[in-house]
Amino acid sequence: GAINTYQVASGRLIHPMEGHASAVKSVAFSPDGKLLASGSNDNSAGLWQFADGSLVRFLSGHSSWVNSVAFSPDGMVLASGSDDHTIKLWRVTDGELLETLTGSSEAVLSVAFSPDGRLLASGSSDGTIRLWSMRQ
Repeated sequence: GAINTYQVASGRLIHPMEGHASAVKSVAFSPDGKLLASGSNDNSAGLWQFADGSLVRFLSGHSSWVNSVAFSPDGMVLASGSDDHTIKLWRVTDGELLETLTGSSEAVLSVAFSPDGRLLASGSSDGTIRLWSMRQ
């Protein structure tokens, strides 16, 4: 349930980010490098201040494991893909759930935004890759 960050040159532990109740399955940096997002088997995504490892908030709403997280290119939205067959879009500034995307018949294993932020790609264990249009 912890995320450990290390200084690359020395291998020294910088700070642990602790708080998830189960295994962390994915992590992603915000575009500006100030935040780290995590997806966990505790059915939540976490947002952390990278500089000091402090928890900003947990994003709860999935009914199963969060397998993948990704920031939009502007850093304003976090996507989380889950074993509950959904993708949730969260506003980073306050943690509000913006939208739930459905359509996968099995677990959503990966999510990624296009560089311009207009599309979200998802990969599912049902063997499909979907492209979702993001509102501008």
